[in-house]
Amino acid sequence: MEAISKKLFFNYEILKEEKLIIESFRGTMTLDFMKQYKAGEVENKDFTPEMNVLSDVRSLSFDGTTQEIEDYFSFTIESGNILGKRRSAVLYSTPSQHAYSFIYKKINRDQPIEIEVFNDIEKALFWLNQSIDPLVVESKLNKLKQHSLIMESK
Repeated sequence: MEAISKKLFFNYEILKEEKLIIESFRGTMTLDFMKQYKAGEVENKDFTPEMNVLSDVRSLSFDGTTQEIEDYFSFTIESGNILGKRRSAVLYSTPSQHAYSFIYKKINRDQPIEIEVFNDIEKALFWLNQSIDPLVVESKLNKLKQHSLIMESK
C-alpha cells in the first residue's frame, strides 16, 4: 500500500512597522513541516523573535500527537532564535484546530511567548495590540494563500 502524501501550503509576511508576522497555513501540518517552516522564517532578514505573530490555521489540519508538540517546543528552545518575548494569536475555525492550538498554548506556558486562540480576527488583533484594520489583514491573508509555498512528504 502506498503512503499518502501530505502537503502544507504556507506563506507569511513580516510587517516591520507593526512588528507583526502574519502567517497563513492550509493543508496538513506535521512536526517536520513546522520545524522546516520556522527554520526558514527566522532566516528572513526582517525577522526578530520579539515580533508578535498572527497565525491563520483556519484551513489547516494537524497530523501529530501531544508528544510531537512537546518535541517541537524542545526544538524551539534549542534553536534559541525562534522564541522571544512576544504574543502569538492563532486563528481557528474548527474544534480540532482549537484543540491542537489549545494544547500548543498549554505546553508553551513556561516560555516567554504568550499564546491565545481566537475564532475572530478582530479579537486576535486587539489582543496583539494591533491597530491595523482587520479587513486589511484578511486581504493580506488571502494574498498569502494565493501565493503559497508548498512542503510535501510521502
